[in-house]
Amino acid sequence: MSDPKGLYIVPGGVGQGSNMKMVHQVLAAIQILLASEAHGFAARLGLDAKEVYDAVCKSPEWFWMYENRVPRLLAEDYTPPVSALTIILKDAGIITSTARRVNFPTPLSSAAEQVYLVGLNNGLGPIDDAAMVKTYFPDPVSTVKAQTNGASASNDDKLALVFKLLRGVLLLAAAEAIGFAQYLKLDLHQFYDLASGAAGGSIAFRERGAEMIEFLTGKKVAGAKDLAPLNIKQIRDDLAEAIDVGRKLFTPAPLAGAALNLLTSAERTAGNQKEKAYYGLLP
Repeated sequence: MSDPKGLYIVPGGVGQGSNMKMVHQVLAAIQILLASEAHGFAARLGLDAKEVYDAVCKSPEWFWMYENRVPRLLAEDYTPPVSALTIILKDAGIITSTARRVNFPTPLSSAAEQVYLVGLNNGLGPIDDAAMVKTYFPDPVSTVKAQTNGASASNDDKLALVFKLLRGVLLLAAAEAIGFAQYLKLDLHQFYDLASGAAGGSIAFRERGAEMIEFLTGKKVAGAKDLAPLNIKQIRDDLAEAIDVGRKLFTPAPLAGAALNLLTSAERTAGNQKEKAYYGLLP
């Protein structure tokens, strides 16, 4: 899982180590695809892919899988694969089959699995999972060049839409993974420590994930920042705006769509108050 700290002893008996790995892969499975979804959207918006990459890597919407996968996406460096699509598809299948067995909702992981299956059936299985961008934008995204000649403000607005999409999905990915970890009776503080430094890590998980875990356990995560309260309505409205623009451009956005449905439900039931299950976001 790319955690430099190495070995973790997971309490709770036989099988909990496997469960810990699995809930980390919730983050990985969602966020590998999210990198492609974001760049498919950016390409249809007419944004320069390298400029988008540089901006995201310096932003609060940074996540490990994005920084790792997108250079291969930009270069179309898919064979030999660093990480074949079939690997993350297998992990997604373990997540969703376990979720069905224990009766737990994993809407974003399930959406990701379905898109991975589309990629598999389109011949992407043996090549790098960064090639999933082809399911969103068939041409090389690096061939798209941003407009110039006075269009910088427009390009900034378009880039803001990409950030809005990322922000909503990353928040819900953290909630899905943490909610599943709690349901499986894993140590949430250990999960946070592991996932924050591993391939599923993101600034959203590091910051809002810490807040979710404090809410669930009553114990503050060591080193966690004190954050301004979430505005679920604003996050939901921002994500809806991005999806609306994408729809007009015929951009598929399955992860964003699943996240929007969850945010809409949370906003309707919990608003901006910390009610049951952390604003209603946690399953």
